Amino acid sequence: QARPHPTLVSERWYRDELRPALAAWVLLLLRSPTRAAAALAGAAYAGDLGGLDDQQVLAYLGVATEPGARDRAAAAVDACCSDDQAKLLNLYHSWLAHMLPFALSRVNRVAYGLLSPEDLERAAARHADQEGGGG
Repeated sequence: QARPHPTLVSERWYRDELRPALAAWVLLLLRSPTRAAAALAGAAYAGDLGGLDDQQVLAYLGVATEPGARDRAAAAVDACCSDDQAKLLNLYHSWLAHMLPFALSRVNRVAYGLLSPEDLERAAARHADQEGGGG
């Protein structure tokens, strides 16, 4: 492979090891008072997140270990957060729970649909060679 990349092979490892670390980074980003972090966090600066504590935010992001914590955190988000803050938390939850593990589980760039023109030419030439010259 011309451009190796990390590939997620264990959903359990992602859920137990990587996702909590990434959620902690998201929390730092959401809590950061700097303008640069606010710009990276999204269009709406999260600020104090309506008074939610860190454990509620992490539970909402899906890294809680106790049963029912995500549901309690969702109720707290509904009660405490502005519409923009809730949307931002939903975006990060979707990113951590669905989008990132899906993208990391792709074995090659073909599954992404991200082949450069050079990659396409190289693949077409390889396919033609395997088919006996294409004729």
